[in-house]
Amino acid sequence: MGTTDAVPAQGRFAVPMAPLAVTAGAAAITFLIAFDGGSFGVTSRGTLSVAVWWGLILAVAAGIWSLAGLDRTTVLVGGLLVAYAGLTLASVIWADDAEGAFEEFNRVALYVGIFALAALAARRSLLPRWTDGFALGIVAIAGLALFSRCFPDLIAGENITGLPLDLTRLSYPLGYWNGLAILVALAVPLLLRVAVSETPLALRALALAPFPVLAVDIYLASSRGGLVTAVVGTLALLALVPRMRTAEAIVLALAGAAAGIACIVTRDELVNHPGPDAAGQGHVVFPILLGACAGTALVAFLVFRYVAAPLERRTARLGTVARAVAVGVVVLLVTAGIVLAHPGRLFDRFTAPPAYTLNTLPTSTSNPIRVHLLSVGSSGRWQQWGSAVDEFRTAPGLGRGAGSYADWWAEHGTLRGFVKDAHSLYLESLGELGIVGFLLIVGAFVVAIVVGARRALAAAGEERLVIAAIWAGFVAYAFAAGIDWMWEMTAVSVVGIALLGLLTSRATAPRPEPEPRLRLRWNIAARVALGLAGLFVILAQGIALLTNREIQESQNAVARDDQAAAVKHADNARKIEPWASTPYQQLALLSEKAQEYDQAVVWIEKAIPRARSDWRPWAMLARFEAERGDIDAARRAVRRVCELNPRSDLFAEDCR
Repeated sequence: MGTTDAVPAQGRFAVPMAPLAVTAGAAAITFLIAFDGGSFGVTSRGTLSVAVWWGLILAVAAGIWSLAGLDRTTVLVGGLLVAYAGLTLASVIWADDAEGAFEEFNRVALYVGIFALAALAARRSLLPRWTDGFALGIVAIAGLALFSRCFPDLIAGENITGLPLDLTRLSYPLGYWNGLAILVALAVPLLLRVAVSETPLALRALALAPFPVLAVDIYLASSRGGLVTAVVGTLALLALVPRMRTAEAIVLALAGAAAGIACIVTRDELVNHPGPDAAGQGHVVFPILLGACAGTALVAFLVFRYVAAPLERRTARLGTVARAVAVGVVVLLVTAGIVLAHPGRLFDRFTAPPAYTLNTLPTSTSNPIRVHLLSVGSSGRWQQWGSAVDEFRTAPGLGRGAGSYADWWAEHGTLRGFVKDAHSLYLESLGELGIVGFLLIVGAFVVAIVVGARRALAAAGEERLVIAAIWAGFVAYAFAAGIDWMWEMTAVSVVGIALLGLLTSRATAPRPEPEPRLRLRWNIAARVALGLAGLFVILAQGIALLTNREIQESQNAVARDDQAAAVKHADNARKIEPWASTPYQQLALLSEKAQEYDQAVVWIEKAIPRARSDWRPWAMLARFEAERGDIDAARRAVRRVCELNPRSDLFAEDCR
C-alpha cells in the first residue's frame, strides 16, 4: 500500500519521532560543523569525513539503506562527483605539490560521502524536516555570531579575530566573513518555505522571526556575496513557486531585515570598531534586535491572519491579461534600473584592480562596513579569476594538478598579496584539473539544477514547495561557490552538497515506483564496492590526520623546548606521508634551531622537489645557506624565490 519512501513503523513511537530526530540531527550537525571554525582545518574536516564514511559503510552493510533505491539522477550526479574525486587523486602524479593534491582529494571525498549519505537517507515524507534542520542550525549560528559582536567579553578573544586581514567584519564562528554571510544566506529560502507552507499560522510567522538577525549578520560581515546569495535563493524559490503567498512572505522578510539593519546602522562603535569598547552599544542593541525578531513574527502573524487570505482571493480572480501586465511592469522597472545604473561603467569598476591590499577594507573611510557593502569593485576577484584561466591555458587537458592555484598565483598573479584559492570553484577546477575537471563538477551541478527544476514543476502543493526550497538552496550554494572559496569552507559546502543529495535522490522523483530488486550477486557487489571505497577514503583521511597530528605535536614540543620529541614527531610525519613537503620543512627548521645548518640544508633540499613551485622552501634554503656562510648559494636561492614569487614583500629589494 505505501511506497518505499514511507518510513516503516518500528514501534509505537517510531513514526512521530522520526521527523523530530531528522530535524534535531540536521540542526545539531549543521551547528557543530559551523561552530568548529567552519570545520576548515584538516583535523576537523578529516574527522568529519571518517565519521560520514563509517556511517555509510555500517548503514549499507546493515541494510538500513538500500543501494537498489538509488535514482538514475543520483547515480549520474554521484558518478560525476566520484570521477571528479578520482581525477583530483590522480593529479597527485603530475602536480608539483603532491601533498596539496592529496589534501584536495580528501576534501572532495568528504563531499562525496555527504552526497551519498543525503541521497541514501532521503525519504519523501522527511524532506521538510531536513530543510527545517538545516535552517535551525544556521539560525543558531547566526544568533551566536551576533551575540559575539554584542557581548565580546563573553567570547574568547582568539576566537573572534577571524582572518588577520580585517577585524572589523563579523566572521565568528566560521573565521571568514563571507563564509558566515553565505551560510546565513542559505537559510533564506529554507525559512521562506515554512512561511509559505500550509503549516499553522504561528509557525509560518515564527519562520520569519530570524530575518532581522540574518540581515544584521550579513551587514556586519559587509558581505556582498552573502547579500547576492540571499537574493539568488529568494528569486529561485519565487521562480518555482510564483504565487501571492510567496510574495507576501518575501515582503515580510524584507521588512524584518530592514528593521534589523535600522537597529544597528547608526551604531558606529558596534559596526566599525568592534571590541570591548563597543560592548556598551552591543548590550543595548541585542535586546532591541530580539524585539525586532518578535515584532517581525507578530506582524507576519497578523498579516497572515487578517490580510493575506482576502488578498490571495482577490489576486486569484485576476485574469491572464492582468497578470501579464503586472509581470511586464516589473520587467520594465528592472530593465530601467539596469539602464540607469550604467552597466558598462559598473563593469569597468568591477574589473579595476583594488586600490588597497587584497581581502581588506579601505582604511581611509569613516564607515568601512557600509562603504565596502555598497561598492561595486571586485576586491581582486576579476584578476584572480583571470589568473585561473591563464593557468588553464598552460595545461588545458588535465590541468596542473589539484591545489596548484596558490603557487601559480604567486608566480603569475597580477596583484600583490597571498591568494590560496581562485575564489571560484569552477574556474579553479578549470585551472587545476583542466577542461575534464571543469566539465565533471559543472556537469554534476547543472544536471542537478535542471532535473531539480523539472521535478519541482512536476509536483504540486506542499511537495512542490519542499522540492523548490531544496532546489533554491542548492542554486544559491552553486552561485556562491562560483564567486568565493565556499568549496573550501566545509560548513557551507556540507549544507550545499547535502541539498544536492536530497535534490537528486529518489525522494524528489515524480511518481516513485516500487523499489527495484537487485540480484543477490549485484547487491553484494554494490555493498562490497561501497565498503572498499569507504575504507580507502578512511585510510586516506587517516594518513592526513596522523601527519597533521605529528606536525602539531612537533610544534608543541618546540614550544616547550623539547628538541628530541620535536624531531621524533616530525620524522613520524615524514614516514606517514613521505610524498609531503611539510614534514621535511619541519625537520629543516628543527635542524636550524639546533644550529645544524648543514643538516637543515639537506632536509630542505628534500622538501623542494616535493613542492616544486612553492617559493617558501626556497626562501628557507636561502636563509639556511646564509646561516652556514655560503652567500653565493643563498643568492641563487633568492633568485629562485624571485622567479616563483616576483611580487614578494619579503624579498622586495632582491626581486627588483
